[in-house]
Amino acid sequence: MADGEPFVSEIHYAGGDDADFVELEGAEGTDVSGWTLGSITRGDSPHTANHVVTVPDGTSIPESGAVAVDVPITNSTNTGYGSSVFAVDADGELVDFWTLGFRPDENGGTDGGSVAGGSELLPESVRGQSARPTNVTAASGGESVQLVEGEWVSAVPSKGLPNGDDGGPVDPGEPGEDSHTIPEIQGEGSESDLVGETVTTSGVVTAAYPSGGFDGYYIQTPGSGGDADPAERTASDGIFAYSPQTVGSVEVGDHVQVTGAVEEFNGLTEIVVGADGLAISDEPAEAVKPVEFELPETDEGREPFEGMLVSPVDGYVVSDTFALGGWGTRAFGSIGLGLGGPLVQETDVAPPGTPEYDEAVADNEARAVTLDDGQSARTSSDQEVPYLTANTPVRTGVELTFVDDVIFDYRFQWNFQPTRPVNGEASDIVLFDGGNTREQNETPAEVGGDVTIASFNVLNYFTTLGVDLEGCTSYEDRDGNPLTVRGGCDARGAWDQENLERQEAKIVAAINKLDADVVALQEIENSARFDKDSDAALADLVDALNEEAPGTWAYAETPEQTPALEDQDVIRNAFIYKPDVVEPSGESVILIDDPAYDNAREPLAQQFTVTETGYSFIGVVNHFKSKGGDCPDDTPEGCFNSDRVAQAESLVEFADELAGESGTEDVFLIGDFNAYGQEDPIQVFRDAGYTDLASEFDAGSTYVFDGKVGSLDHVLASSSVFDGDLVRGVDVWNINSVESVLAEYSRYNYFASEVFEPGAVWRASDHDPIVVGIGPDDSGGEPGDETGAEDGAEDGGDAGSEVGSDAGSETGSDDGSDDGSDDGTDAGGDAGSDDGSDSGTDTGSDTGSDGSEQGGTDTGGDTGAEGDDDLPDTGAGASAGLIAAVIAALAAGAGLYSWSRRRALYQVG
Repeated sequence: MADGEPFVSEIHYAGGDDADFVELEGAEGTDVSGWTLGSITRGDSPHTANHVVTVPDGTSIPESGAVAVDVPITNSTNTGYGSSVFAVDADGELVDFWTLGFRPDENGGTDGGSVAGGSELLPESVRGQSARPTNVTAASGGESVQLVEGEWVSAVPSKGLPNGDDGGPVDPGEPGEDSHTIPEIQGEGSESDLVGETVTTSGVVTAAYPSGGFDGYYIQTPGSGGDADPAERTASDGIFAYSPQTVGSVEVGDHVQVTGAVEEFNGLTEIVVGADGLAISDEPAEAVKPVEFELPETDEGREPFEGMLVSPVDGYVVSDTFALGGWGTRAFGSIGLGLGGPLVQETDVAPPGTPEYDEAVADNEARAVTLDDGQSARTSSDQEVPYLTANTPVRTGVELTFVDDVIFDYRFQWNFQPTRPVNGEASDIVLFDGGNTREQNETPAEVGGDVTIASFNVLNYFTTLGVDLEGCTSYEDRDGNPLTVRGGCDARGAWDQENLERQEAKIVAAINKLDADVVALQEIENSARFDKDSDAALADLVDALNEEAPGTWAYAETPEQTPALEDQDVIRNAFIYKPDVVEPSGESVILIDDPAYDNAREPLAQQFTVTETGYSFIGVVNHFKSKGGDCPDDTPEGCFNSDRVAQAESLVEFADELAGESGTEDVFLIGDFNAYGQEDPIQVFRDAGYTDLASEFDAGSTYVFDGKVGSLDHVLASSSVFDGDLVRGVDVWNINSVESVLAEYSRYNYFASEVFEPGAVWRASDHDPIVVGIGPDDSGGEPGDETGAEDGAEDGGDAGSEVGSDAGSETGSDDGSDDGSDDGTDAGGDAGSDDGSDSGTDTGSDTGSDGSEQGGTDTGGDTGAEGDDDLPDTGAGASAGLIAAVIAALAAGAGLYSWSRRRALYQVG
C-alpha cells in the first residue's frame, strides 16, 4: 500500500463487545468515511450484523495519526487463536484482514489465518479470503494487540494514539484554573450538558484502575460526600477520568486537576484525559467522605451519586453468581445483588398480566445492583476468580458486609466498584458472612414424620462415558483435559471415569446426608438407549450409595411395559428407597403413548408401603418439557407453556387412574416441572386439589435463573394428604442452586482459583433437593411444626444463575434442568462457541449479570432452563405481602431482613 494509506494498526477485543475497537493508522487528514470494518468469529462469518460497521461520513485520520472505530469482536482469547478483523475501503477493496493469534491448518487455518465464508453480512471483497495471523493475542483483557514497527505486540491500549504509547507514568503538569466543578460537568440529568466540550476540573482520587481494562480513575470534589440527607443531592460530585496515559501516575488520595473532553460511555459520564491532561497538586485537599448508601429505587434517584464514594448500608444480599465465570467467555467477575434479599422470579409471585406481576417486576428493578470487580476484562483461565475462593464461598442468599468503601457507578447497569481491580480473595473489601451461609445448611432441617420423601436432580449422571463413544466431543479444563461430554453423541455428563468419580462422590454424599426414605431422581442415564439394561446406571448409583453401608438403598426396577425405545429420552426418571423403611407395592408404572409427553420424559409411578405402620402412598416422579426454545423474549413463562399444561393435565388423569386402581388415595407428584409457582401448569394441579408443599410451608426455592430465585421443582400432595394433616414438615436444602457453578465437578481446574471440593455436598447438582416428612400428628401440634429453616431463614434460594439466558447472545440453554450441559464446561479462554456464538456481549463493566451457556439438548429440543420459587398459593396473584413472604423465606439468619423504610416489606418479625 502507498505511504500514508490507512491500515489496521490496533485491535482491542478482550474487554467486551462494547469496549472493542479497531484502529486505523494513516496520514493526517485522510478520509476514511464509508470504510467497512468488521469481525468474523472463529467460524467463518460475523456473529451478527452489528459486528460489521460502516465508518460515518466526515471521519478522517486526526492529528495523532490514528482513528479508532468501535467494532464488536466476539471472543476474548489470550491463547491460540480467536476472531478475525477486516478493513474494506470506501471503494469496496479489501485493505487488511487479520486473525488474532495463529490458527493451525488442522483447526481450519490457512497459513495461520482463518478463511472467510460467504455470509451476506460480509463485503464481497472479504468472502473466501484468507486472513493473515497476528501471531500474538492480548495478554489480558486490559491489553490490545498493536502493530509496532511491522510486528504485532500485546500492550496497554493506545486508542486513537500512535502505537508504542503504553500509557506508562507521565510527568504531571502544574494545576491551573478550573473551568467547571464536577457537579457542573455531571449535571442534574442522565447525561452531561457538556458532552464534546473540553473542561478542566479538580478533585481527590478515590479509586484507580491501572489494569483490567478500565484504564482510568475516579475523582471527587474535595470535602464532598457524607450527605446527611442523600435525598437532597441533585448532582454528583464524582466523575471518571478515562486516561490510559495517566492512570499509572496517580494514587488514591492524590489531589489532581484533569483536562479533557466530556463523553458519555454507555451511560457513564467521563472525562477523556490525554497524556498532558493531568496535573497533581502539592496542596492538600479536604478528604472525601463516603455517603451512607441505601440504593435509591429509580434511575433518577441514583444518578446524583454516579461516580461517588459510598458506604453501602447493611442488607445487600447475593442474588446471582453467574457472571463470576464458568460459562464460556462470560467470566465478568461480577455478582448480582438484591437489597433486602435475592431477586425473585416474577411468575413465582403472580401470573403474568396481573398488577401483582407488574409489581414484582418493579420491585426487582428497584432492588437490583451489581458488585463488580473494577475491570472490564473477563477473567482469564490463568487468573483467580474475583471474590470467590474455596474458603470464601459466594452463595445466593448470603448477606454482604462491606469492609471498605466502594464507588457507585453506571457501566451498562448500576454497580458497586471496588476502589481497585480485584483478583481472587478480597476480604479487605467485602465479606460474605451473613444470611444463607453454608453453616446454615450443613444438614437438611428435621421434617419429622414416619416416612420422608425427597426430590433430587442428579445432574446428568451417566455411567456411559464420552471417552468410550464414537463421535463424542468434550468440554475441557484450562489445561486441555476433557471434563464432560459436549456433543457428537447421545451421552451426557462425565467424560471419563475420573470425572465420573468426582461427580458421583458429591451426589452420594448429598443423597446420604439428605437422609430421606424415598428419593425421586431426575436426569439419570436411561441405559436402554446404550444397549444396556434400563437400570444399569441406576444400579451403579445405588451401589455407590451403599458402599459405606451395604443394603441401605435399593431402586424401583423399570416395569415390563415401557415406551418404544426410539421414543425414550437419554435421561429418565427413577425412584430409590430404603428397604428397611418402605417396600414397593407391585411394579412401577410408566405413562405410555400419551402425545402430551412427546417432548418430555414420561412420568414414573411407584406405590410404597411403610413397613412399620402399613401406610401406603403413590409417588410419581416427573420431568416436564423445559422452557428453552425459539419464542419471543417477552414470554414470561418461557417456551412450551402449553405443552407443560398438557403434561400437567395428563399427569392428573394418570394419578387419578393409579389411585383408583390401587385404592390408595394419597398421591405425591414429585420432580422438575419446569414451571414456577404461579404459572399455568402448577395452577392445573391446584385446580385438581393438589397442594404445592414447599410453597405452602414457605420452605424456600430450588433453583436460580436470570439472577432470580425460584423453584422448577415441586412436591405436590393430593387433597387427601393435606386435608388429612399428614405433612409434618418440608425443607428445601440449599446445597446446589445457591452455589457458584465453579464448585461443580464440571468446572474442575477451570480457573487458577480452584473452588471444587471433592466429596463435599456443595454443588452436587444445579437443583436443590426438597424433603418432606409424612405421618400423623402425634404431638398435638400444628402441621409443619418440624419444618426446618427457622422461619424460612435457612432455605434461601440462590440467584446463582448459572443458567440463564444472558442478553440472548451465547446461550443455547434451556432451564438447565434437563439439558446435558449445565455440567458441560466451556473450559479454557475461548471455548464459548458451543452455542454457536463464540462469545457473548461483554458489558464493559463486566456485567453479564445473567445468562447461561449450557449447550446440549434433550428430547424435543430442550435447551435452556430456569428456576422456580414455590410461593404461598394465592390463586390469581400476589401482592407486596406475598413478595415479602417469598423473600422472608429466603432469608438466612435470625432477623436478617429487619430493615426500615421500603425494606420493611420484608421484615420477619
